[in-house]
Amino acid sequence: MQHLITRALVAIGLVSCLATPGFAQASFSDIVGRTLSNEQGSLVINADGTLQGQFGSSELTATWDVEGGLFCRQGAFGDRSLDRACQSIVLRGNDVDFVNQDGSVSSSYSLN
Repeated sequence: MQHLITRALVAIGLVSCLATPGFAQASFSDIVGRTLSNEQGSLVINADGTLQGQFGSSELTATWDVEGGLFCRQGAFGDRSLDRACQSIVLRGNDVDFVNQDGSVSSSYSLN
């Protein structure tokens, strides 16, 4: 039960992030469970706090949460460890940008 409450609070936190100025008005349900893809590969952000993807021959496995209104993830990409990184998510129609705290776009995807 505690785990479900925590996940619900995380989703609410991300919805709040998306509803602030500079972000497209959308709900987190627009992204969770859907495939995000670009020319290098694809990933899925799961409601249970995990994300998985495939980019060429490298597998992405990670966990995510929301901290201070930012989407934060950590995990592994192939045999490389990914340190915790927190980013804003910007929705533009069917396009999704993950934006670093310095304002640079880390990665862009299309929703499928």
